Amino acid sequence: KVKEMQCLSKPKNLSWDEAAVYMLSGATVYRMLFKYPPHTVQPGDVVLIWGGAGGLGTMAIQLVKMAGGTPIVVVSSSEKEHYCSSLGALVINRKEFNHWGALMHGSLMPDTQEIWRSQAKLFLKKIVALTGGRLPRIVLEHPGESTMPTSLYVCDKEGMVVTCAGTTGYLATFDVRYLWLQRKRIQGSHYANAEDCNELNQLVMDGKIKPVLYETVSLEDLPIALQKMYDNTHQGNTAIRIGY
Repeated sequence: KVKEMQCLSKPKNLSWDEAAVYMLSGATVYRMLFKYPPHTVQPGDVVLIWGGAGGLGTMAIQLVKMAGGTPIVVVSSSEKEHYCSSLGALVINRKEFNHWGALMHGSLMPDTQEIWRSQAKLFLKKIVALTGGRLPRIVLEHPGESTMPTSLYVCDKEGMVVTCAGTTGYLATFDVRYLWLQRKRIQGSHYANAEDCNELNQLVMDGKIKPVLYETVSLEDLPIALQKMYDNTHQGNTAIRIGY
């Protein structure tokens, strides 16, 4: 039913439920972090990760730590703060800030530009306070509309904002001055190729990366699982059992 190249060995150290949940988010993040040279994670690099408690975020935390980098994640609740801290990440609760959303027309004029920037600067100061003065060399973007202005602003000089989605909207606005004056890079990324998937799978088989399984539910309970995703109350990944 599928092409041979799409089949990978199931890691023997995983249950079937665990084996079902890591490839999509894991391979997506693996490509974002390691396949866009020269912006590949190096020892000591700070990496900013939006949605640290989700499937993408929990994979990113592990991969950044594996490479010797420092993951700093953004979450939306104190519960998720504790959860991501237990995975070894530095954590910021986005509810402490109120500058989210697309930049509005006219907001970057000489007499208005400090309104947004003064708020975004508080977020930047939180990052450097947690990292000892360092800014993220790589920013893993996927919310899109609500976070892109901030992602480009806080990214370090000559760093990269790499995006794979737009979960809050597709209107990605930013102050282009930070792009050209500080020589930053915006990179699009979509899932992975067969080589990337094999490399990620080998890391799982070697025990270097572990799937984060939040829960397993029956097909009948799929609406409940989807509601948790919609409400943003889940952590990690959810597996759905079909036929048994």
